[in-house]
Amino acid sequence: MKFLATLLTLAASASAIDLYLHTDNNCGGSNALRCNGINPNTCCGTNANGSPYQSVAVRGIQQGWNIQCRGYDNGQCNRLQTISGNNGGNFICNRSNGFRYSGVGYNFIGRKRAIDSPLKPECQRPNALVLEDGSEFDLTGLSEEEFDALWVFFFPNFTDRTLIEVL
Repeated sequence: MKFLATLLTLAASASAIDLYLHTDNNCGGSNALRCNGINPNTCCGTNANGSPYQSVAVRGIQQGWNIQCRGYDNGQCNRLQTISGNNGGNFICNRSNGFRYSGVGYNFIGRKRAIDSPLKPECQRPNALVLEDGSEFDLTGLSEEEFDALWVFFFPNFTDRTLIEVL
């Protein structure tokens, strides 16, 4: 049994699960931030006020995996708002009901770590910008100040205009 658990852990870490924060409410057709190849129980999020993200997505789910997408607000993954499963599919989309997402994560259903715990998940800053036209940009080399300045240009619904001073 321990061998199977180890094998599943290795398979999960070798997979390419990507997490998205979308500016539309349908998980596509809009500008988005993405965390590439993220591990389970890790947050992909931002701390910006006035987040423009109306939906979050998990993509790249392997066949046979049973996964939950968790959507958060209130900065990074501070307050859990939505949970939904993949029901055998390779994609999950969580839509908002009027609030704005600031973070997204996923976990395997039925594993001990998937159970709600008072511990906040580790958080990672998104490492890719995906534009509505499909263009993608690597964000890993940006400083925090440069990363924050992206909001003004690529996310028109962004309400925290104080970042304009950075430019």
